[in-house]
Amino acid sequence: MPYKDKDKQKKAQLESYHRNKHKKVYDPHKKRNTMLKSNYGIAIEEFNELLDYQGGGCAICGNAVDQHEGRNLPVDHDEETGEVRGILCSHCNRGIGLFEHNIDMIQSAIDYLKNPHARDIWDFESDGPPTLFG
Repeated sequence: MPYKDKDKQKKAQLESYHRNKHKKVYDPHKKRNTMLKSNYGIAIEEFNELLDYQGGGCAICGNAVDQHEGRNLPVDHDEETGEVRGILCSHCNRGIGLFEHNIDMIQSAIDYLKNPHARDIWDFESDGPPTLFG
């Protein structure tokens, strides 16, 4: 309700200003920068520099947008040393984690995908591969 007395209105506005001037305004950029610094020791500018170096997306698959809507691409780091390795999407980051960050396991998976064991025992050239879809 508006004040009839302009002096009372100015006084109320001034009191309200002083009462609320200490309240912080939510700034997602500042929050992201604080999180990056505290968790990984990098500033948002360094994150953006690394992302640009990677072509603007995940270092493995190239996706520029994370699969979790509304989320930033995660920072990948060495669990033991804390060293930042790059920026990955959630799927690639999770995939590396499922392989326990073990390079030998990841290489075995690559070798398997390139040469599935079934090819060693069945002649795909003459019979064609057995399929689930008959």
